[in-house]
Amino acid sequence: MAVSKCSRLSGALVKQLLESVDSVLFDCDGVIWRGDQAIPGAPEVINSLKKSGKKVFFVTNNSTKTRKMYADKLAKLGFDASEEEVFGTAYCSAMYLKTVCRLQGKVYLIGSHAMRQELEAIGIQQVGVGPDPVSGGQSDWASVHLDPDVKAVLVGFDEHFSYMKLNRALLYLCDPECQFVGTNTDTRLPLEGGKAVPGTGCLLKAVETAAQRQAQVVGKPSNFMFECVAKQFGLDPSKCLMVGDRLDTDIMLGSNCGLKTLLTLTGVSTVAEAEAHQRSGCPNRLKMVPDYYVDSIAEILPALQINTIYSLLPHGLLQVSSQSVLGQSHSNTAHHYHCPHCQWEVSAPVRHRVGVIMPKDERFSKQSSLQVVRITAPDHSAALLNQSALVDKHNNIVTYHVTSQTNHTSTVLFDMKHGLICYKPDNQDTCFLRQMETSDYENMHVLLNQSQQQASQVWLVGNETQRHTEFLGILTGSHVEASTLQEPLQTFCQQGPVYWTRRADGPKERLIYFCIDICFPSNICVSVCFYYLPE
Repeated sequence: MAVSKCSRLSGALVKQLLESVDSVLFDCDGVIWRGDQAIPGAPEVINSLKKSGKKVFFVTNNSTKTRKMYADKLAKLGFDASEEEVFGTAYCSAMYLKTVCRLQGKVYLIGSHAMRQELEAIGIQQVGVGPDPVSGGQSDWASVHLDPDVKAVLVGFDEHFSYMKLNRALLYLCDPECQFVGTNTDTRLPLEGGKAVPGTGCLLKAVETAAQRQAQVVGKPSNFMFECVAKQFGLDPSKCLMVGDRLDTDIMLGSNCGLKTLLTLTGVSTVAEAEAHQRSGCPNRLKMVPDYYVDSIAEILPALQINTIYSLLPHGLLQVSSQSVLGQSHSNTAHHYHCPHCQWEVSAPVRHRVGVIMPKDERFSKQSSLQVVRITAPDHSAALLNQSALVDKHNNIVTYHVTSQTNHTSTVLFDMKHGLICYKPDNQDTCFLRQMETSDYENMHVLLNQSQQQASQVWLVGNETQRHTEFLGILTGSHVEASTLQEPLQTFCQQGPVYWTRRADGPKERLIYFCIDICFPSNICVSVCFYYLPE
């Protein structure tokens, strides 16, 4: 692919990039999750990549968790991942001591219990985990007891880091035969709201300064981090993609090891910083310039989905299922599908993913309380946007399936009985809730009246259609347990997290994560755009 560095990844370029690699390495925090919440669309991207035959690995400088702890967190957030696919610095530093240093003896560990577990798992004993308070005076500190079997000092993140630990490390490292290893050099750990706390790099720098020695660093951007993965799985660097949010660790690792690199803007670094490195001409800074960048890794999901098939299930909810395939043609040719269980057919152009016809099953006839109404409206470019609504008059529920101008199909469920609207994009399991307002009830009553008049299709006139944009802020701190919701929302949202949203001002400089364009028979079309509000 003959493209310049630091190019926005979009359109056909996404498909070309994915077809050029067989393995994808992801950083974690700021890339696939923030804290304890998955980045919207990230689980679907990871799972779709694996379904399409790609190898996926998780490479993190965080040394506070074991591989198993990471695998458990990934599973909890909806990622298809195994312990063997996780490479954190707790595990990699243990492997470095065993395979590179060929350590014969114990380790003085400034680090976490997770690091202790990873060391012990491969047969390396350690001393030093936990608090080590100061006592006595300087002469006592200089003659503190040392374990004669310690042959290496390993420094990772340690919330109990103290003067006495620094002192012990210095004394061990006075022996030139004592190995000196650090997990990573990240000096700051970014938090939500622009806050940060000191990172492992601060602790490692203190030990290096005291010992007047430089540590062998295991974590990104060190080549060993990739080599640890590559040796176990036989990876070809030219067929690998590194995805991260930090230029100085993730992107530089990819550059150092000959990988393709993708910067996501959901974490630390910015495009402006990358462009500044590019303009500098400095060889070392040029290693921090990514090949591509995206606002969020969710942007690559459409390239993993070649078509969308609508299916009407017996419980009455119109749902969307996607097939994830790479390397297929995305033409406008119409493809036909048949659902033997639902006894209905769908004819859908692959690119536009639209087209719904009435079910053949008599249970869904016009005499039933359920009716599918097809609503067709022109978008701003005069192209037709098709959408359908399943109207359940008996339960006062309307389930919309709408195709946005960016060809993303989403589900919007109006539960008039409980006064709630639920938005669920097709590229993620997350549900977003808000209270119904007067205008929402008015639009739904128009649709109910349309269905009572036996109308199965509604055409909106372009020059009469009112268009609005509505911004909904996602309240990241207001997680809702799906089990507390009433039906049908409980079933609808049981596969993923649920968040409250509220109408808010435009996002200004904040990133819009996705928009849903929805049109009503009242000749009103609304573009509902979501973004995260600060906690």
